[in-house]
Amino acid sequence: MNQFANKPSDSIRSTEELLAYSLAIETEAVDRFNDLADAMETHHNYEVAELFRKLAKIEGIHIDL
Repeated sequence: MNQFANKPSDSIRSTEELLAYSLAIETEAVDRFNDLADAMETHHNYEVAELFRKLAKIEGIHIDL
C-alpha cells in the first residue's frame, strides 16, 4: 500500500502534495488492474483479463502525463 493510503484529504496542504497523492492512486490502480488481469488469466477468462489490461493501460496514461 502507498504512503498516502490513510492520509485524510483535509491534510493535503499544497498542489505538490495533491499531485503526489494522485500519482500514488493512479500507480496503485495500474497494479491492481494488472493483478486482476493475472487472476482472470489464471481462470482462463481471457476476455475479462484483456479488459483489465486495457484499464491498466488507460490508468498508466494518466501517470505518463
